Amino acid sequence: MRCTSPAIASLVLSLVAANSVLAQPTKRPGPSEVQTFVREVPFSKVAKLGPAEVTIGSEDEEGPTLFSGIAGAILDRAGFMYLLDPGSFSVRAFDRTGKFVSQVGRSGRGPGEFTQPFSILHDGDSTLYVADNVNGVSVFRARAGQMTFLRAWGRTLAPRALCILGGRLMLAGWSNGKMLHVLDDAGNAVRSFGDGLSSDTNAVVREYENKSPVAISCDERSGSIILAQQSGSRVVSYSSTGAKRWSVDLPFYRGTWFFVPNRPPAGITTVYGEDVTVSMFYASPSRLLLQVIRWNRVKRTPGQRGKDASDIAGIRTFLIDAESGRLLSVSTDAPQLRSWRDGTAVEVVTEPYPMVTRRRLSFNP
Repeated sequence: MRCTSPAIASLVLSLVAANSVLAQPTKRPGPSEVQTFVREVPFSKVAKLGPAEVTIGSEDEEGPTLFSGIAGAILDRAGFMYLLDPGSFSVRAFDRTGKFVSQVGRSGRGPGEFTQPFSILHDGDSTLYVADNVNGVSVFRARAGQMTFLRAWGRTLAPRALCILGGRLMLAGWSNGKMLHVLDDAGNAVRSFGDGLSSDTNAVVREYENKSPVAISCDERSGSIILAQQSGSRVVSYSSTGAKRWSVDLPFYRGTWFFVPNRPPAGITTVYGEDVTVSMFYASPSRLLLQVIRWNRVKRTPGQRGKDASDIAGIRTFLIDAESGRLLSVSTDAPQLRSWRDGTAVEVVTEPYPMVTRRRLSFNP
């Protein structure tokens, strides 16, 4: 599989040992550290994936099914699908049959416009949220695929990802030394907690790492919020009160490095890794599914700057005990799953062109 990606644009370093059946997370000192082994198993031992029900995407036709990329894919309770295409600064809605319903967004900083949209969230009923690192959170009425802009707020919080817990919107974004922010109905942060996910000893590097994209997932039953670095191995769980429950570093992970040169020019250098966390969601009240894409080394074509290409080398699917952070298994044969609701999953495919497929997905006991 081949795709272009501005994030995979520099030297790639191997940060951990080569793949093996048994591996141990990088050691991180602290009382909440989880040290465990993880065994590779076929994905069929973890879950049952049904055949494709609906596929959306096209290569040569212009129109709503032509995507530059798919950064977010989510279902509402009625089965309507909402897709975020950051390249076209838009969110598009499709019905259960794959028919296009509506589209919102364009490039800009005005109402209903996007600059750096990272993720989307639908409350299942009638509200869609778009987390934009520059524009803040854009809120849309979204029922039966029809979307209407309502308001925007939270720009100073630099939102990266969102989830809902106890009827409150939880925003993930590094602001004022905290990573998680509880928002009221007006979009004000009524409470903030959660240390940065970086443990680097250099303050400048630590700040850059904490500003990097993250994934978030909330569980109403347990009142838990889980954060994961999208370019690093750290996964952290918090209670609804803000207490840290556990922290684990994924094995096999070859993530991004930031470092400050010892000599001029001043600044910070980014060394992009081979691994990117692309999705994380609860598979059950006590189990978390997390997927990591591994890219092959960057291949440059002479004379084509800015067009670095990379191949998807594989996808690792981690199953995690959400109560303790213990790694239960890892699979290497699963498709790329972006979201799951009420037994239905959305799969994202990048080759030969960006598309999504809806499938039934049930997890084994």
